[in-house]
Amino acid sequence: MSESPIEALEKRLQCCKNRHLPKALEDKINDFCNKPIESLIIEAANFLHCELDEEMHSEDNVKAVIDAFPESLSQENDIGYLPIMSALTCHNDHGNRFISFIPLLAKEGSRLGVGGEGMRGGLLCELPGEDDVGNALQVLPAIVNTDEGAFGNKLMKVLDELRNLGLMVRSDIKELNLLSYCLFRCKDRLFEYLTSWDPNALATAKWEGEPLIHISITRGEYEKESFEMILKAGMRHFPTHHGFLFRKYKGKTACEAAFDILGETEAMSIIRRCIPPGDCHSIVHRAADISTAVVMNEFVKYYPDEFYTRDANGRTLSQVQFHAELRRGKKTFHHDAAFFMGATDDEVEMKDPMLGLYPCMVAASGN
Repeated sequence: MSESPIEALEKRLQCCKNRHLPKALEDKINDFCNKPIESLIIEAANFLHCELDEEMHSEDNVKAVIDAFPESLSQENDIGYLPIMSALTCHNDHGNRFISFIPLLAKEGSRLGVGGEGMRGGLLCELPGEDDVGNALQVLPAIVNTDEGAFGNKLMKVLDELRNLGLMVRSDIKELNLLSYCLFRCKDRLFEYLTSWDPNALATAKWEGEPLIHISITRGEYEKESFEMILKAGMRHFPTHHGFLFRKYKGKTACEAAFDILGETEAMSIIRRCIPPGDCHSIVHRAADISTAVVMNEFVKYYPDEFYTRDANGRTLSQVQFHAELRRGKKTFHHDAAFFMGATDDEVEMKDPMLGLYPCMVAASGN
C-alpha cells in the first residue's frame, strides 16, 4: 500500500530534522512549513465552526483535530464567533448537530485558555453583536427551538456533562439570570431542570428589575405558556407563597397583571391547573390579604369551598379581610365608623400575623 501524502511529508521532514542542512535551504523549508500550518489551522477552525455533525463525527475525531491544531479553538469566524459559540447557535431543519460537542469544546478550550483565564473555554465570552443575549452559556437556554423529545434529551445531557466538568455551576443560574433566558422560547423542561437545581433562583430572578412571573406575562412571546411554566415551578418549590402569584411589581400583583393581559377566564384556567381547587391552599385568603376586593371576589367564584376554611394562621376570611383593610391605612373612624362598629369579636381579638399587632393598635397608628 502506497504511503499517504501526510506520511510522505512526515518522512521527508523527519529526514531534515537534526541534519546539517545549508542555512539558506533550512530557512526556506521553515518558511514553506509555516504557510501550510497556518492554512491547516484555518481549515481545522472552519471544520469546528461549520462542519461538526454528531451523526458523522465522534468525540475522538474532534479531539484529534484539537490536539493537532489547538489554535483552531481560538480562531474566530467572520462574525467574531469562537467555535464553541458556533456550536451553540448553528442549527438547521434537522436540529442542532453541533450541540453534543459543547462539553468537549468547553473542556478542551478551558485547558487551552480559550477566551482568557476563568472564561471556561469560551462559555463566558460575550457573543459579539448580541446585546440582548450575553455570553455563550446564556445562549444555551435562549437559542434552541425546543427542549422536548430527542433534542431535549441531548440538551439535558449537555447540561449534565457541563455540571460534572465544573464548567457550569449552580451560582450561574442566579448570576447569569439563566431562568429569564428560558422565557424567550418557553423551555419548560429546561426551566424545571434549572429551578430544581437552584429553587432559590426562582424567588430572586428578575429582568431589568421586574420579577420573573411578571415578565412571563408582560414581555414574553408565549405569555400563557410562560406564565403557567413559572407558576407551576413556583408551586412545586414555594407552595406557601402560592408560586409568587401575589408578588407585587409597581403596585400590581402578578395575578392582576395576568387578569389584565390574558383575561380573567384564561388566567384563572391556568391558575386552577397549577393550584387545583380542593387542595386547601388558602388562596382566597391570600387574595384578600394582598390584592383588591375585585380580585378576591374572582377567587371566591373559582374556589368557593375555601370561603369557609381558615388560612395557615387560623384566620377566617372575614378576619383576613378586616386585617387587610386596616393595614392599608385608609379606614378612619371619622369616615368609616360603620366599618369599625360592625367588627365582630373574632375580628377584633385576632392579631394581624403580618404586623404582629392587634387591630386596635393598627387602627390607632392609622388614626
